Amino acid sequence: MAGIEDENQPSLEEVGSESVEEQISSDEVAVSATNRTKEFLDRYGQSIRRYGAETSLSIEIIDPDRAGKDQPESWAIDLDNGVIFADSRFFLEQGYELADSQFAIFHEVEHFRELRDLLNEPDGYQTWQRHRRKTSAKRRLHLLDNCLDDIRMNRTVVSRASSLEAAKSHLYQDKLFPESDFRQLPKHLQFVYTILRERMLPSEPCQIDEVVRQEINSLHQRKDKTGQSVIEVMTDPRLSSSQRLKLQEQFFEPIYERLFQEDVSRGEDQPEPSDSGARGQKGSAGEGETQPDGQSSPQGESTPDSVSQPGDQPGGEQQESGSGDNAGQGLPPSSSSASGRKSSPGNPEDIFKEYYDDYFANSPDAAINQSAVDDILEQYAKDHGLDLAPEARGEVAYASAEGVSVQDLRSYRRLWEQVSELRDPETNELVIDQLRAIFRRIIAERTNPRNVPYAPQSEGEVLINPVQAYTDVLAGKEESEAWLTHQIKERPAERFGQFDVTLICDRSGSMTNGQKGPDQLRSAVLLMEALKEFSDELDYARIDLETDLRVRTEVRSFGAGDQGHDVLKSLDSDLSEQQRVAVAKALRELPGSTPDFLPLEDVGNSMSDDDWAQISSGERRKIIISLSDGESDDTGRTQRALGQLREKGVAVVGLGMGAESGAIETTYAPDAHVVANTKELAATLAQVLEGFLAEL
Repeated sequence: MAGIEDENQPSLEEVGSESVEEQISSDEVAVSATNRTKEFLDRYGQSIRRYGAETSLSIEIIDPDRAGKDQPESWAIDLDNGVIFADSRFFLEQGYELADSQFAIFHEVEHFRELRDLLNEPDGYQTWQRHRRKTSAKRRLHLLDNCLDDIRMNRTVVSRASSLEAAKSHLYQDKLFPESDFRQLPKHLQFVYTILRERMLPSEPCQIDEVVRQEINSLHQRKDKTGQSVIEVMTDPRLSSSQRLKLQEQFFEPIYERLFQEDVSRGEDQPEPSDSGARGQKGSAGEGETQPDGQSSPQGESTPDSVSQPGDQPGGEQQESGSGDNAGQGLPPSSSSASGRKSSPGNPEDIFKEYYDDYFANSPDAAINQSAVDDILEQYAKDHGLDLAPEARGEVAYASAEGVSVQDLRSYRRLWEQVSELRDPETNELVIDQLRAIFRRIIAERTNPRNVPYAPQSEGEVLINPVQAYTDVLAGKEESEAWLTHQIKERPAERFGQFDVTLICDRSGSMTNGQKGPDQLRSAVLLMEALKEFSDELDYARIDLETDLRVRTEVRSFGAGDQGHDVLKSLDSDLSEQQRVAVAKALRELPGSTPDFLPLEDVGNSMSDDDWAQISSGERRKIIISLSDGESDDTGRTQRALGQLREKGVAVVGLGMGAESGAIETTYAPDAHVVANTKELAATLAQVLEGFLAEL
């Protein structure tokens, strides 16, 4: 993997353009935190917004006058809209210089971006959860994870805004790590602090125990194929978060855990933290309170795994004495802490409690409510199906793109699986297959004549296999089948036409009796799915069609809606999954009476003059299929609407559902049928449509 310095990273030269010295001299006058925040906003607001654009996240600095009103009280993130609300007050109140505060904010932004990217990796949510549980259970691992990831975050900030290199160095040298002598610290802390400080301040080697130095040197000696050490590879901004965690677990944790065990074994010999020593040497800009957690590794990343070194240890969580089920083993029951207080016999980390407390208390990440961040991430993962297995995630993404819920989509698809198995009681053929055969016939009758290639042939227009021809000649074969010829496929008699199909469904309360409601629902799904397939086939074959054949569909209902009827799917050539799911969902609600005349009248009133002209000339066919389980609320009004439609050339068919629906034969005469057994409704509906299409 090439070094990050070799990559042409975007750079924001105007970000933090003032030198640190200028910052210090200009800010020597003591001002309130609010005034400093205002000054910070004025000076860096524009450059921070530009930085956000580079990271594909919008950044808003919280204004004290707006906090808790139209802005959050403190740090927050809107992952859906890609907005981070950054709070500079914490850093300014802690005595950070303005440029240092800007660097710290960018560092936190990169943590949030890293979290977002991790969650969107395959198994990213599961990776984050596993690592979060792991680091929550062991504070020492949390500390290790924070420090190592801070190196990566800081490299990312500087790669995007190179002018902040000076601010980074000043922050670590003046505030976070003013001392470089770590020899009085526990060895596991010497290990991780030295890696972090020497990466941030490479010209200032740290003073540490020789054993710790040897361990760090061993990591520098582990290199990948490009010559980069494992430390360089793991902290490369281009590395995926899951891969970083894998390398951390494999190469860094085993060393850290061995040193921790050595520190535990020393027990009472641990020095007490001091203000000038441990506290001044703990903390790093934006340590990973917002740190992503996880262990899995994607494919294709460059790693130093192939380097063979003596003493390699497998990655994975170490089980140390005194934790988990073996709590307390290897420690005396009342082992003393560094401060002279007795530690809990169940957790060896208590020996180092004040070191860890000091580290996290002085971390800039203390400004961020980690619990709130975790809640945001959990909700984001659930809203986007990231908590699901990868195979189920595609369904969530599709449902979101279609504008339907996953639950409704799954319900509809289960319903379609049932409908696709419905058979014609007379022929025992699948009803959907019967309709598909009709659609193929319609398309075939409208397809242009075209050349159909036949090969191989003993003679033809194109020699397609000269090697075969040559071989056959040598073998004395006079007619080599190495030629291609064409046959003209004749098109049957010319057909033309556009057609509309309107389905009117009954949503009266009586449809809840027996299976009428479910059978009507299945029939509607059959019709929609069949016409959707037909429309897709037409789009595919359109280049070969002699005429521009198109189908428009419409689904209406009576017995529900503000006016007693509803347009469930408007008349057009679209039949999206969102529309089909919405129709199916509506047909499960059966609250009303039987004003079947309302949708009939509305169809007549909503037709355009062009539509009527096309119907009159025969260029367009229109059929309305009206389903009802009983007598109309106003038979006379229904018949008048039918007469007007039929007089203008619209075919209207009534289908009665159930033996008690005989009145429909009189109301919708002469085109009416009673389906006594509603289980046969779908097949009957298909037959009606087939008869109508046969005339196209």
